[in-house]
Amino acid sequence: MMIVVYSKERLELEITNALSSHPKLKAAEKMQKINDALDMHGVETIRKEPGWKLTEDRIQWEWLLYCNTGETYQDTACYDLIKGEFFVGSWGDWYEENTEAITDPWEIISDCDATITTLDDIKFVIIESWDQHDLIEGLMDNTSTTLDDLCEWGFSDEYDTCSECLKAIKTSPDRYGWQTDFWLPNDGSDIVCGKCVRDGWQEEYLEDMTNNPRKYVNEDLVDLEKHGFFKLDFEFQNGLHIGQNDSPKRVLRAILTVHPQAEVVFTASNGQFDVTFWPWIGAMDTQGETLLIDFKTLDRFFERGDGKMDYDPGTETAKLLRGETSDHLATKTRELTAEEFISGNWGKDNG
Repeated sequence: MMIVVYSKERLELEITNALSSHPKLKAAEKMQKINDALDMHGVETIRKEPGWKLTEDRIQWEWLLYCNTGETYQDTACYDLIKGEFFVGSWGDWYEENTEAITDPWEIISDCDATITTLDDIKFVIIESWDQHDLIEGLMDNTSTTLDDLCEWGFSDEYDTCSECLKAIKTSPDRYGWQTDFWLPNDGSDIVCGKCVRDGWQEEYLEDMTNNPRKYVNEDLVDLEKHGFFKLDFEFQNGLHIGQNDSPKRVLRAILTVHPQAEVVFTASNGQFDVTFWPWIGAMDTQGETLLIDFKTLDRFFERGDGKMDYDPGTETAKLLRGETSDHLATKTRELTAEEFISGNWGKDNG
């Protein structure tokens, strides 16, 4: 790119001409007139970048307009978007005089749009991606610490923040038997942490779980017996071992067939390859009447398989492992690159 050079007097003259000849134009349009008259390389904008701030305590994303001469420290026509003034000078000098690097590590994290919260009453940072992580780490070269030394942190696909207390919530399993210590309502409302559920949202939580075969109640969040539920003497399993083909949806349907007005919730225990679940039923039905449970009929329903799926996942999985076909399950194989294996991105579909 050819460097365009004009005297300070010529630049000031073009600014004066633009102001007098085009008084109704916006600053950016006047700058374009100046650029065209001087045949420069276009009007550029200096915007806020992560890790930098104005020396003046002002919150503004666009800082400066300037006509590009092709050289950082060459005098040109500029417009200070902060002060609302035209002037002649280099954008490089303006940047050095009016901005400074952020040196507070917490301010850097906030400036990069990461979420600063707490987890177990300790400061915690939620990051969107490795790119955001690397940006923060790079900017922390201006400080005496690193992100790992400063605090615990995690990615947004593993953590979220409670809509009530704004504290961090672990949303991704990290061990066998892990259960959700939060509530994500069916109506799409924001996530609520376990502590907030325990402290004031138990009724709403149970209402959301009632007669819902897709969700299990975490007994650490609510005392089911205190809320009028008691555990039925039936245990069910669903998993990859042969015979584990019970369906919460069909178990619920069988109970509601016998007691159409019943209020039913499920609790569960997770294993590596299976889940064991139990139905609980409210002592009062939806009409407020005492529920007399017909255990004999329920026992007969479950003995004949009313709570089971149409197929056995364990049996069908065994077929696939033997190289046979299944009418209910399918497999798909592909080779992983070394990078995918290391990153854990095994679900990627390369077509």
